[in-house]
Amino acid sequence: MARQHESDSCLLSVILVLWKWMNSDASCAQNALARAKLSQRERGILRECCRAARDAVDCAREALCVCCDVIGGELPVGTMAGVRGMLARGCRPRSLKLRLGGGHNDPAASAALGSSILAQITAVPSLSVAELSLAGLPLTAQVVRALAAAAPTPRKLCLRSYDLSHCAGLPGTLPSESAPSGVLGLLRHAAPHLRRLELSPLKVPVGASLAALESALQQCSRLESLTLLLRDSNDRPVSWLPDTSAMCGLLKLDIPYSQLLPSHLQQLAALTALTQLRIGKVQVAVSAAAAGGTAVPGPAGPAGLPLLPLPPRLRTLGMDKKIDAAVLAALQLSACLTRLELPGVMLRDDTAYGGGHLQPAAAELLLVACRQLSGRYHRSTRPRAEYLQFPFAVPRQPFRVDLGLASPPPSWRGTYGPLFAALRPAALKQLSLSCAALNVLEVDALVGHLPRLQVLELPNGLELAALPFLHRLTRLRKLCVGLGGVVGTGLVEAWGNEAALKCALLVLCREAPSLESVTLDVCEWVESTDTLDDALAWLDVMLTDLKGPHPVVEVE
Repeated sequence: MARQHESDSCLLSVILVLWKWMNSDASCAQNALARAKLSQRERGILRECCRAARDAVDCAREALCVCCDVIGGELPVGTMAGVRGMLARGCRPRSLKLRLGGGHNDPAASAALGSSILAQITAVPSLSVAELSLAGLPLTAQVVRALAAAAPTPRKLCLRSYDLSHCAGLPGTLPSESAPSGVLGLLRHAAPHLRRLELSPLKVPVGASLAALESALQQCSRLESLTLLLRDSNDRPVSWLPDTSAMCGLLKLDIPYSQLLPSHLQQLAALTALTQLRIGKVQVAVSAAAAGGTAVPGPAGPAGLPLLPLPPRLRTLGMDKKIDAAVLAALQLSACLTRLELPGVMLRDDTAYGGGHLQPAAAELLLVACRQLSGRYHRSTRPRAEYLQFPFAVPRQPFRVDLGLASPPPSWRGTYGPLFAALRPAALKQLSLSCAALNVLEVDALVGHLPRLQVLELPNGLELAALPFLHRLTRLRKLCVGLGGVVGTGLVEAWGNEAALKCALLVLCREAPSLESVTLDVCEWVESTDTLDDALAWLDVMLTDLKGPHPVVEVE
């Protein structure tokens, strides 16, 4: 208490010193002169205040993060001294993050630095680290022992960019055949205590058995959150679902890019506490049988397909790949599942497109699948950086409905109106629709059922006569129209008519209140380039005369 009182007195006293600068209109040079005129007592107060502030910050610090490069075999002396000073001033971190470079470090020096930092932490009485986040630290036997001493009962373990093909988990160390895996050794130590585990990404040798990893994961009986992203030595995603039967309290499971069979969903349905699940995709029954999967006994769903069970308390379900309509229709979505993150829906079965039209059974399945989105659909969240094979950012895409070039079935009276009606409860703001080119009636139905659209992509195009009617989408900001789908159809003549094209584009751009950009993708229809360029040059002149901003129209 006495030390706290002294610190408070210093903090109050320094206000009188700083007040001189705050009330000064002098230039930077004059401020420097003012600082030079500080009395010895005032300088002492300022130094003591800085020390007190530093001590207060270190004492309140709950996470210790060390990020540095270890190159050329030389240890960063300043880093070790900084950690030593923070601990001496009362820093008692519950979380330790060690990020040593970006893969170009000297392994021996990195291990020595990590061991030194861990030894300093272990030397502090009654200090036990509860959360570990490691990247670039070679997990040698000595380092693993030091980690076990510093964190005897860790609640969280996060390993970024480690490799099971090396004994210390990093390139430049011995291959795994020559010594036990440090990654698995650390995981076995932490497993009985862990509440949260992240292995993302973890590289495994191509074709190697994952029995040792599964054995270590089975010891994580207290786990509440598991993130598992596996890649092989060629940096390709590895689809694998570990045995989760011992993880009775698991609340969150994140296994991106995994391809699950119906039997895997049966396994996950036993996780009665699970509330969040993210996977890659679920294979349909035909694909699952080809991959060696077995049908899951249970009640039949739409089109006679077996229903696919999910954990009873699941509130959030996310998938990284477009989902087959048959799978989405067969999912048993409970009332508590209120967040469904999907990039899109598609019809994978080739028999769905007989004669260029959707087959009646496939069309009905599609409607059932789209109705599953009602009140649940949310745009897919952006992938985390460590999930990506390439480090650049991936833009969030519109919800995709992929029907190839199929036309609507006769039962829908020649329009996709029933599809748009089924999508209406999802309240879509962004849509990419791949199907036969839309006609005027279909655009009218789209506008009526999906009025909230802000981004619309039509890769296979639409009738030119239907283009102006899109201005009724009052919130539409971005429109992308692909013209490859009109090649070989009766729509070519209209799109090749320069006068008609000018008129349609002018009406759209003048009447759409929120439109910011229009992109026309010629695809393989290169003959249309000259016509489009002439029309856009004329349109630019016409739009320039309008008051206020106008849409940007481009050709790709």
